Amino acid sequence: MSKFPLPEQSISAWFRYCLMAAAIFNLFGAINFAPPVYYWVGDTVELPQDASPFGLWVIASWIFLFGVGYAWLALKPKPERLFIAVAASCKLALTILGVAESWDGFAQFLTNY
Repeated sequence: MSKFPLPEQSISAWFRYCLMAAAIFNLFGAINFAPPVYYWVGDTVELPQDASPFGLWVIASWIFLFGVGYAWLALKPKPERLFIAVAASCKLALTILGVAESWDGFAQFLTNY
C-alpha cells in the first residue's frame, strides 16, 4: 500500500515537446487576437470586424498567459498537476465548442437561449 501523496515523477520528453508546441501555438494565437493584428487580418480571413477591442485584449492576454504557463511547465523538472488538469479541461472545452460550431444548426441552438 502506497502512502499519500505519491512521489511525483518527472515530465516525459514527449510531453515537454507537446507543452512547448502548445506554448508556441498560444503565442501566435495571442498575437492574432491582439486588436491591431485582428483588425488588420480580419478582412482577409472574414473575422467579425465589430468585436470589442477590450474583449480582444482580454482573449489575447488569456491565450498568452496560458502559453507562458505551458512554457514554464515544460521547463520545470516536476509536473504541476493542477495546471495540467485546468489546461486540459480548457482545451477539451474549446474542442467541444469547435465541433459543435461545425455542426449545422447546433451553433444556432447555442446562441439562441
